Amino acid sequence: KPKYIDGLKIRNTLDCNLNCKHCSAKTLKKNQKGLLTLEDYRRIGEECKKYNDSVVSFTGGEPFSNPRLEEIIKCFNPRETLIGITTNGTFADEKRLKRLKKIGLDSMLVSIDSSDPATHDAFRNKKGVFKSAMQTIKTARKLGIETIIITTVHHDNIREKNGLMGMIKLAERLGVLLHVSLAAPVGKWASEESCRQFLLTKDDQQYLRRL
Repeated sequence: KPKYIDGLKIRNTLDCNLNCKHCSAKTLKKNQKGLLTLEDYRRIGEECKKYNDSVVSFTGGEPFSNPRLEEIIKCFNPRETLIGITTNGTFADEKRLKRLKKIGLDSMLVSIDSSDPATHDAFRNKKGVFKSAMQTIKTARKLGIETIIITTVHHDNIREKNGLMGMIKLAERLGVLLHVSLAAPVGKWASEESCRQFLLTKDDQQYLRRL
């Protein structure tokens, strides 16, 4: 058995209020057999302590759509564990962020796919999402929550002005870190056609390494 694990990622829900072009949660939800109970989360939290796990991050779906989010986080010793959430930034109002910060939330990854609001909203299939995400970033920073932009890089946007380079400039302007997630053949991008359109080519990968 390992003496420690260095991080645990939990999908605390597969529900989401958006219908993004690269979503994997909706595909996974077709095979969902049930949800973990709070007692399940407490047991996992105890296992984390046993193996000295210092990082637990929550993703989805949209983690904030789970009304039990606060209670779930409490199961993971948040005062001694780094707690992170990956979100689309549409549910994270200031009141709830204050509550989560008090419980022990350390960092938030806010998912943005383009520095152009219209392109981002089209990718997420809902208007106004870019504006909500930006407001969430500003609110989280104001509350002292470490804030990171997470962006998915794929063949169509890696060289686009508002794609990867646009996201680098946006992160720089906002004074936040940028986490780059590479397109993968899962969810809506699992088909052969989608793979050809979105997955990075060898030239794309070389360009990314040079960058």
